[in-house]
Amino acid sequence: MWIITYFWFTAPPNDAKCGPIYHNIGNANGFTSDGFPVILTAHELNDELEANGCGAEAHEQPDGSNGGAVWLVCPAIPDPRNGAIASDAFLDVTTHNSLLDSFVSNNFACLKNTGKFCFESSVE
Repeated sequence: MWIITYFWFTAPPNDAKCGPIYHNIGNANGFTSDGFPVILTAHELNDELEANGCGAEAHEQPDGSNGGAVWLVCPAIPDPRNGAIASDAFLDVTTHNSLLDSFVSNNFACLKNTGKFCFESSVE
């Protein structure tokens, strides 16, 4: 189980202070359809966005007093290596002129075709 943490941007993409920070992250990771950068790491959230006042986060209240779900229970994903992904499997991914997260798509293709993650395939 996880404690859910929500994150949000605190300024529009064209903000004088936050815009350049968003732009730098987006150049590395891509942008969402509404112009915000795709965030991939805690460093981007904590050290680049929140530290500069360009993002904020909050946890669900453990007692449920804010009306949201406190816990989400998700099934465990079995190890996807060694043929666990069927040859006719496909991803249903979000795009905006290109893949928003090519890391996931690339690793899915590697797992499907080789039975290994991309980084494992390149090591051997």
